[in-house]
Amino acid sequence: MAVFNELALVTVHAKVTDRVLPGSLWAPRPLTGLNGVPLNALVPGVSQDIGGGPH
Repeated sequence: MAVFNELALVTVHAKVTDRVLPGSLWAPRPLTGLNGVPLNALVPGVSQDIGGGPH
């Protein structure tokens, strides 16, 4: 399975279960994809004004 946006593409193994909503992906942190790209590459490296988390 590939998870991607304009910033990165991360390839992962996925298992469909009834414990995660359809259209969602749960992944442990930190996760590096099968292609060597970390899951965090999908979010910009810019902090939010409130809380300091990623945008």
